[in-house]
Amino acid sequence: MSGGIEKKFEKVEKLKVESSEFKVEIFPKLGTVFPMFERLFLKKNRYWFWFLGIGILIWGISLGFDLTFSDDNALIRDNQVFLHNFQNIFRAFLYDDFQRSMGGVYYRPLVINTLIWDTQWQFSAHPWLTYHVTNILLHVFATGLFFQILKRFRIPALGAAIAALIFLVHPVNAQTVAWITGRVDSVFTIWVLLSFHAILNFQKNPTTKNGIWYFLAFLGALFSKETAVVLPVLHWIVLWVDRQKKIFHPPKLPVWIAWIVAFPIWFFARENALQSEVVGVESSKIFTAQNFSSFFENIPATIPHLGKIFFPLGLSPHVILSDLIWWPGIFTVSVLGAAVIFLRKKISWPIIFLGGAIFLTLWPTFLNPDPDQSKFFLENRLYFPAMGMFLIVAELLRASKISKKFLVAGAGVFFLFSGITLAYQQTFRDGFSYWGTATELSPTSAFAFNNFGAMYYLANDLENAEKEWLRSLELHPTENMVNGNLGLLYLHQGELEKSEKYLLFEIEINPAYDHARHNLGLLYEKQGKIKKAVESWEKLIMLHPRYWTAYKKLLKYYESVGDTAKIEKLQQRFQKFLR
Repeated sequence: MSGGIEKKFEKVEKLKVESSEFKVEIFPKLGTVFPMFERLFLKKNRYWFWFLGIGILIWGISLGFDLTFSDDNALIRDNQVFLHNFQNIFRAFLYDDFQRSMGGVYYRPLVINTLIWDTQWQFSAHPWLTYHVTNILLHVFATGLFFQILKRFRIPALGAAIAALIFLVHPVNAQTVAWITGRVDSVFTIWVLLSFHAILNFQKNPTTKNGIWYFLAFLGALFSKETAVVLPVLHWIVLWVDRQKKIFHPPKLPVWIAWIVAFPIWFFARENALQSEVVGVESSKIFTAQNFSSFFENIPATIPHLGKIFFPLGLSPHVILSDLIWWPGIFTVSVLGAAVIFLRKKISWPIIFLGGAIFLTLWPTFLNPDPDQSKFFLENRLYFPAMGMFLIVAELLRASKISKKFLVAGAGVFFLFSGITLAYQQTFRDGFSYWGTATELSPTSAFAFNNFGAMYYLANDLENAEKEWLRSLELHPTENMVNGNLGLLYLHQGELEKSEKYLLFEIEINPAYDHARHNLGLLYEKQGKIKKAVESWEKLIMLHPRYWTAYKKLLKYYESVGDTAKIEKLQQRFQKFLR
């Protein structure tokens, strides 16, 4: 009997060995992966080449994309004279992004500098190619810096690589990479990550050189995007992560000095650039009671935005709150919350707090600087906040000690997201794709229908343009520019009374809209009401001193009546505001 038992035991052992051998053949020991990974990815910083190669492979299709007519037409196409002059890299610090005469809201001169650089290398056959090349390179650089930061936060190299590679191909980054003006967030993120590296270097080796690098990186972030005002909080937490001591341990004195010096430089430069050049007209302000009211109204959007990072569903270049998808965010909050509670004794709480704080840098984008325009959300604003979620997940996997088991899962996510990105970035191919997707996925956005109508108008399809604009007014009767656009359409169709009605209403609800005043002047000129036309153009150049077409119309009129005093005054005003 004992012999039978021994034979059965030998048979079981043989099966174990065979099973083990089979397992090794099908799933090689992950230990063998690491030397290969180190040799192919980490050695001599080869990860840069991997990021660049994969970045070009996934995002290279965007190199042939046209403009979307979502800010890029104003910032790039209509601003070529300014961008072509390389000396304007310094003058960019003197104006808001859109160079508005009545003052602006956005002050990001370092982003404008990247556009100036791209303009120097334009190809006449494809004028937007160099801008798209830079967008891809910025994204690759930001990904590499993110990988380095993850390693500095003691995330295992393999886990950091998987996180960085998934970030590199993530569909939610399409608006940052494939839309030229979406680069504001990659530029900002690069400066933020450089500031993380700089403050860690200074903490480790507090030399004057490292202190200066930190100051410059912090200042660079401020001049890239207004969200940088919260960086001192993030830097404080970064030091907490590095020291693993209490968060209330204060930064070194030079760090405080950097903050104290950098903030006034940025603040007064910004105030000077955004001030109105029109007497009696105040520039727009971000931090107002009305804007903060809009902030609290938009706070619920935090949940669906979180969901987009883990479940990239319902992606859209422009979407309003009522059209966002909620269940992925609710599910994500539940799972992450449960994981944090379950691993609460193993995780690094400083890293969890830092990841959460990074994600919440999304909140300042919920301010609505233009209360007269319906609020919409842009996915490029998730670019840096998404890194916070990646950091939290990487830390949870490290603490659970099962990160190796997720190697295959990570690869699966990488390929899945790559496929989604290849398809979704087609949304940014041109204005029709961009605004068509926006109206389809956000069917209650008056702003989206207005811009979709503009695409039809530019294509000389007046019937569909009218249809989209009327739909926009159904959703929001006082949506900025829509009435003015319809006024222009009816002007071209010869329906002058109808045109006047819409143009006058646009000026009533949106008195600063320049094109409405210009087109009203054209209407009166066509009707033979020259004095009314001149009055409209005079008012226009008072509000918008750089509206050159109005100057031409006025000069032509005053030359016809021989008013030399008016001609001289106009010429002086023209020279004053000429850039």
